[in-house]
Amino acid sequence: MTMKKKFSNFALSVLAIVIPILLGFELLIHTGYGPLFTNSIGFDAKIQYIEKNKIGQTDLLAIGSSITLNDLSSDVIRDSISNISYFNFSCWGLQIRDVKPVLIHYLPRYRPKYIVICSSLNDFTNAGNTASIENYFNTGDYFKQHFKEYFYIKNYNSLLDIFIRKQELKKHSHSNGDEYASLNFDQYGAVLLNLSPQNIQSDRWNAVGGFPTAYTNEEYSELILLCKLLKERQIKLIFIQSPIRKAYINTPGTQQILNNHFNVCDTIVERYGGKYLNLHDTTVFSNDRMFVDQFHLSKYGATLFTQKAITGIKAIIRSSNSK
Repeated sequence: MTMKKKFSNFALSVLAIVIPILLGFELLIHTGYGPLFTNSIGFDAKIQYIEKNKIGQTDLLAIGSSITLNDLSSDVIRDSISNISYFNFSCWGLQIRDVKPVLIHYLPRYRPKYIVICSSLNDFTNAGNTASIENYFNTGDYFKQHFKEYFYIKNYNSLLDIFIRKQELKKHSHSNGDEYASLNFDQYGAVLLNLSPQNIQSDRWNAVGGFPTAYTNEEYSELILLCKLLKERQIKLIFIQSPIRKAYINTPGTQQILNNHFNVCDTIVERYGGKYLNLHDTTVFSNDRMFVDQFHLSKYGATLFTQKAITGIKAIIRSSNSK
């Protein structure tokens, strides 16, 4: 057998294997069982929502964890500053350390003038999901935009994993804010929580302590790096401390822990040219109807919070425009 004949037979054998696999991938995608881009259902849902809605240049870019996702009312923001573009890129589960790799990818694409992060203690408590997020963003744009089948191979997951993710996504995407994990994004990417009393989880409602953790100082260091990045890019960071339920502050020691956290964040953000707004005020956010757990606001609380936050945001924008 000639070398040419051997090569032809080898090529045909490879195609006999590859073509059915590719057809299988296509079938999965067209039946709604797409690949898992990261190990976070919330992050995958948000990047798909962004792509589907073709989000363009964004002057005011909100980013962060479920605190930013659930506590900012898009209606209040759009009614108050309709002259600039806005979108909420947040997803639940992000730690402060995860925000920087996301922004490194998003800044040149969306060219924001202002970054808004609403934050609380739970953003400074664990190892985050940076490796999985960077794995996605470090994949070539061609694969992300035109050949998503590649992720079936790069991020190998069983058919069972893909099926389970599909069912979870379907459930959370249609929950209309009546569960903590809702992924029913509004036009601007936010989800306001409107849980009924029976859907309030007692372990979240009564959570105490747990801060700081072994990761907290690392998260403060990551906040420094994030602030440095935005300062270098001449983008104004607006870092907002969200309200914490009064019942969480059950000892003088807890209040001191909160004060220490507030002071560290304030110092870091202001040192690198950002603006720190502390809207934790138990005299204003005193009604339990304003919360769905110790750290997340209900739709009612988020509306009031955003009304107060937007006053500070508008003042910062005016000040920046006058320079």
